[in-house]
Amino acid sequence: MTMYRWSGATDVGRVRDQNQDATLPNGEGEGSVAIVAVADGLGGHPGGDIASRCAIDALIDADPSLGAGELVRIAHEAIFRRIVTEMDTRRELIQMATTLTLAVLGDDGVVEIGHVGDSRAYHHDGQSLSQVTEDHTHGMDRVTAGELTLEAAKASPDWHVLSNYLGFESFRVATHRVPMREGDRLLLCTDGLSNMLSDPEIGEVLPVGSPSESADSLITAANAAGGLDNISVVVVQALP
Repeated sequence: MTMYRWSGATDVGRVRDQNQDATLPNGEGEGSVAIVAVADGLGGHPGGDIASRCAIDALIDADPSLGAGELVRIAHEAIFRRIVTEMDTRRELIQMATTLTLAVLGDDGVVEIGHVGDSRAYHHDGQSLSQVTEDHTHGMDRVTAGELTLEAAKASPDWHVLSNYLGFESFRVATHRVPMREGDRLLLCTDGLSNMLSDPEIGEVLPVGSPSESADSLITAANAAGGLDNISVVVVQALP
């Protein structure tokens, strides 16, 4: 049976007045089966903080055996219900939306990822870092479609514009399975981290110290690089 230790942390950053991110958990934990997640409420949309919190709250008591795709749908339904409930008094919340990247930690050593938006999941095998998820942005969509190279897409104005998120509209879920061996680490993070640090920089910090120390160090490094957005991370380590 595979055991895991994890730690979640979030920070407002150095520029924003409000933190629209949410994490599961916000703190440390250990076990053989669990759900961990990060959510990033869409800036510029009313109620981004409500949307991310709704998504995370829906996962707190959810059944991990439902699978990553179904858990994302449960989070989406929670947001939709909140919008409908508030429609008469806060109609602007029809625009609220969030990213969601979650991981179901399995006792068989396999982690299932459910992903919507541009938050990310990374895997570190003790030697190198790999990005598990693909950003759901108009720029990356054009790369996937073969219309642009990755370099050209990163320079395009729609590189960071989300094409897929949880809210009132329809969405698509990407799922991935990641085998975890002893010592491997999984990182879930919002774009407040990945926009501030390169993959090589993340790869240097992620494996150092305990999951809690690693999470704190990642946030510190992102703030030192500018802290232009809210920063949220969950670090998971497979134990012996």
